[in-house]
Amino acid sequence: MGGLDPRRVTVTLASFAWDARERDALARDRAVRARNKDLWKRNWPTDGAEPGTGEKNQVRITNAYREMLGRRVLAWNPAVQVAAQWHADYMANTGRFGHFEPDIPERRTTHDRLLAAGYPRGTGENCHSGRGDPKGAHDAWVQSSGHHRNILMATHREMASALASGYWTQDFGNGDEFESDLDEWRD
Repeated sequence: MGGLDPRRVTVTLASFAWDARERDALARDRAVRARNKDLWKRNWPTDGAEPGTGEKNQVRITNAYREMLGRRVLAWNPAVQVAAQWHADYMANTGRFGHFEPDIPERRTTHDRLLAAGYPRGTGENCHSGRGDPKGAHDAWVQSSGHHRNILMATHREMASALASGYWTQDFGNGDEFESDLDEWRD
């Protein structure tokens, strides 16, 4: 009798795949989560690239939500983190809530901030002011159609979330250079 020994294989709803394509997608998502975790352990220079515990949890919450709804897990990117942190800090320091920094021309728009941080492929941003915890920001975003669409956008590949004094910024990008290195984290 061929095939898998059911006594040695554990299948859960989260690990079940209908076919090889779906199995590969699940393996990719596991590798991205492992990569994110490893990157977060590194010592980052003090340029805003090191996310705090809440920011890491916000990325995890976003990825769990995306995965639950059939979207790929997003890779955390340090340059995207820098841009998100700049904007969260800007909102906290000025009290100006929104997507623009009109008094800093080189960082006026989301795209400008991502370019200034060294990330040329930015695609979107969510901002939140209110509950400072990661789940509170996520819950607010999924109650807004535009923010919700941004969280679930199929073209997103990378992201970061930043917090400053109750102001959250979540930036997204479509860079995919990290995909070629995922074998290091595959199980």
